[in-house]
Amino acid sequence: MPEIDRTFVTNRFIGTGAVTAPITLTVDKAGPLVSVPQADVVFSAPNGFIAGETVSVTVTFNEAVKGVVGSSGLYLNFDGVNRLAALSSTNTANKTATFSYVLQPTDVDSDGIEIAANPWVNITDLVGNAAVSFTRADDPSTAIDTVLPTLQSVAAAAGGNTITLQFSEPIDTSNTALTGLANS
Repeated sequence: MPEIDRTFVTNRFIGTGAVTAPITLTVDKAGPLVSVPQADVVFSAPNGFIAGETVSVTVTFNEAVKGVVGSSGLYLNFDGVNRLAALSSTNTANKTATFSYVLQPTDVDSDGIEIAANPWVNITDLVGNAAVSFTRADDPSTAIDTVLPTLQSVAAAAGGNTITLQFSEPIDTSNTALTGLANS
């Protein structure tokens, strides 16, 4: 138990003097932890990601945490390759930390993103205890598809009014300069 010299203590309400009442201290030696990894980790896109998108991961802890924005982080595992998602914000009131990583064209994870073993880089509680390690299994809803679709076949209807393009996977036709495109 820590000892405190009670002979001279300053109290902001009554000034200085000797303390006769007991002083109780709580010493925090435990790091912050994620109690239910599957529930306490939320990804920004629950339907998967593509190259260039930002993976945003919000983690809820059992106590408030801190780190240095931009240099603290969380390692994500993409099919055996660890990538550092940088700390972008913390919220002491709701005990969360949010991390971000921009997907590169070489990032692929067909079975979903996993939180790497020993994932933390400079994440602590407010008194400096390191965050407790945890893992989170692959989540199929967070698969990464950075492989561009390929054109499989081209077919023209008689008379040339309709051309059918068959791709290796569905494509987004909502943001194109071409009119009349549709997935089929």
